[in-house]
Order: sequence, then C-alpha cells, then structure tokens
Amino acid sequence: MKGYPVLPAMQATHGRASSGGPSSSRALGKHVARAEAEAVIERAKVAGVGAVASQQVQAIDSVARDALVSQALLLELRTSLAGSDPVVHEELGFFCDLARMAKSQVLADLMATLSEHTRRP
Repeated sequence: MKGYPVLPAMQATHGRASSGGPSSSRALGKHVARAEAEAVIERAKVAGVGAVASQQVQAIDSVARDALVSQALLLELRTSLAGSDPVVHEELGFFCDLARMAKSQVLADLMATLSEHTRRP
C-alpha cells in the first residue's frame, strides 16, 4: 500500500489477506480511539490558547483604559490648579509628563510579562 501509512495493528497482515479476526478488529479500534482522543485533546489545547489570548487582550485594554482616564484627569487638574499662570502650568506639566511615562512603562511591563508567559512551554 504505497503512499498510505500502515497502522501497527495491520502490520502483521500487510501484504497478505487479513484473517479479520476479533483481535485485529480490537487493535484497530484501539488505534482509532487513541487518534480520536488525541484530536479532542488538540482541540482543547487550541481553545485554551484562544481563551488565554482573550484574557491577555482584556488585561492590556483595562490597564490602558485606566492610564488614559487618569492622565486625562491629571491634565484637567493641572489646568484647574494653574489657572492662567503659565509658570505654574509648566511646573505641573512636569508631573503630568512623569506620570504619563510611568504609566507607559507599566503597560509595557505588562505586555512583556504576558508575552513571556505565552512563550513558556
């Protein structure tokens, strides 16, 4: 049977007429059951990877959303506190910039951590 794999249960009869007895049927049934079980396991692994990826995206979105909202609040507070004084506005801008950079780093660290966990076997 060139081009087709020979199942171990069929190797003993390969090239000659099979007796078709109950033991060869049982062996073939075991191989089919094992192949089906492996397929189910593989589908479960793929579904698990998809679920993990979805949770990772949700975590990143949550942190990014929190960073955006808090940064907007800081900028609004800066404007409110500084009023029309450009010097105070600039001074408070320094703290807003620091906060923005720190939030960016937190998000980058989260993404690196999630990426690292994804690569682990």
